[in-house]
Amino acid sequence: MRDFVRNWLAGAPIVVGVKPEAKESALFFALRRAYYRMVTRIANVKLIQKFTGFGLYDRKVIEIIRQIDDPYPYFRGLICEIGFDAIQIPYVQPRRKRRISKNNFYTLYDIAMLDITSHSKVPLRLATILQGFSCRA
Repeated sequence: MRDFVRNWLAGAPIVVGVKPEAKESALFFALRRAYYRMVTRIANVKLIQKFTGFGLYDRKVIEIIRQIDDPYPYFRGLICEIGFDAIQIPYVQPRRKRRISKNNFYTLYDIAMLDITSHSKVPLRLATILQGFSCRA
C-alpha cells in the first residue's frame, strides 16, 4: 500500500494494482487471463493487463468518472479511456477467506458482456454480419 500512496503523493493521478498471480484456483486464473486477453485484443482502448479496478485514484479522476452518464460503466475501460497515465503496482491477491465469490455464473456473464460491448465494435459487427446471412436463407 505504501507504493500506491508514494506514487500518488509524487503526482500520479492513477495508481493501479495489477496481479501477475493470485492465490486462487489455477483453472479460474487461466480462464480469467484468457478472457482478459481476448477483451484487450478487441477493445478500441488500450487496456491495462491484469488490472481489476483495484487502485488509488486522485479526486480529479473521480470527478471525471462521476460526469460520465453510463448506468453500467465498465470501470477497467473507463480508467484507460479518460487519458491519464496509470502507474502499475504488482500485487498478489490473497485467497478468499470463504473461498467463494459473491458472483455466480450469470453475474460474471453479465459483467463479461458489458466489458466486451462497452469498448469494442466487434460484437455489433458480428451481429450485423450474422443477421445479413440469416436474411438470405
